[in-house]
Amino acid sequence: MARVMRLNVGDQVVLFDGQGCEATAVIKSMERKSVTLQAETPRAVSRELSFQLVAGVALPKSDRLRFLVEKLTEIGLSDLYPVHWQRSSVQPRPATIERTRRYVIEASKQCGRNQLMQIHPPVSFAEWCRMPVDTAARLCFDTGQWPLATAELRPADQPVWFGIGPAGGLTDDELALAAEQQWRMVSLGSRTLRTETAAIAAAVTAITVMAGGAKRG
Repeated sequence: MARVMRLNVGDQVVLFDGQGCEATAVIKSMERKSVTLQAETPRAVSRELSFQLVAGVALPKSDRLRFLVEKLTEIGLSDLYPVHWQRSSVQPRPATIERTRRYVIEASKQCGRNQLMQIHPPVSFAEWCRMPVDTAARLCFDTGQWPLATAELRPADQPVWFGIGPAGGLTDDELALAAEQQWRMVSLGSRTLRTETAAIAAAVTAITVMAGGAKRG
């Protein structure tokens, strides 16, 4: 607040707890290494989607990872699972996961979201496939001649889970397991998208359709 935002005594800020509550606060004093605030009574404010949106993603590298997390936080994703696919090129380490959680906080501050997107520990594709049960849709995006995503979605209040695989696509074993666990294979079009682009496109598609804003043929 003092060094980056250049705020002064008497300025107002909004504090949030990451679980849906926030409070307006006034800066009372500023020292070299501390700032004292006087906060009003916290209040619950929801800026979340009307349904839970969960993604399992093969994490990209470095700056692309930060971009992915920032945009999914802004869009309103509720949970992100780093998934290790057979053709994944990045193996998430504990330090990477912690850094990813910091990206969520930074993005939440920027967009005014007061409930943090949850970053879960890494899981294998097999673990991910067997997780969700009571959902409106369980979609797995891959290259290939699959139906468009909108054909598999219907407006509802149930969670939507979707998976975004690595650049190399899914193996035959992964396709078989996805089918066995009743995941729907869907496409975002004929072009090959980067992981972060596909995740953002999938999230926006789900929000648009589940909100009843898209026409379905």
